[in-house]
Amino acid sequence: MSKKSFLIIAAFVFLLVFQTSCQKKDDSNDKSVEEITNTSNNDNGFVEKKDKIKEEKDNEKNKDSLKGNKENDNNKDNSKDGPKKNKLPDEKVEKEDINIREEEKKPSEGEELESGIFTSSIIADLNGELNNDFPSVYKIDFQDNFMIIYGSLAKMNKEDSISIEKTLENDIYYVELEENTKFSLVGGLSKPTIMKADEFKKYFKEVENSGLGLVLEIEDGKLYSASISS
Repeated sequence: MSKKSFLIIAAFVFLLVFQTSCQKKDDSNDKSVEEITNTSNNDNGFVEKKDKIKEEKDNEKNKDSLKGNKENDNNKDNSKDGPKKNKLPDEKVEKEDINIREEEKKPSEGEELESGIFTSSIIADLNGELNNDFPSVYKIDFQDNFMIIYGSLAKMNKEDSISIEKTLENDIYYVELEENTKFSLVGGLSKPTIMKADEFKKYFKEVENSGLGLVLEIEDGKLYSASISS
């Protein structure tokens, strides 16, 4: 082999080795660039994830803050309104309403009669004045659930029902009716004649100057019976 041929072969071998070396270096550089890129992307992903976690925490803090502000506002409103007043028991309110309604139903004038037995002479011409020291009545009427008596009355003694306990002066009196108030005519030994309130009023008008007796029996503030007796 000539010296010239040897040099050509050696140069060729050098070129192959050089090219191989350069190719490996390029591959190494490409790999490094790829690793750097991947690392950078991973870092960016971590940063993004970290930012997202931080954002979620901030949102939770804002929610808690808004909730706390709302509770404070509610407390302020409650404090402005002051402590709530306790409602009256339903039973007590209902009872008070009933009492108010009963007061509204009562006659606008006159005095309410108490429990006991009351009597008087039916003499309209006397206009309620005493007849030989004995009371007289001149008119009766009915209004809603009440009987109204015009004139003077004698309250009889509880012990004997004959003697007078006290005399009520000439005025207007009223008493509430019971559900089953008895109205009757009584005379001697004959059986009492039972009638309705309007019939009783009509009969009173028919005998308004007869001197017959009017008797009222009141129990627990209500009229148990009313009778006209001879």
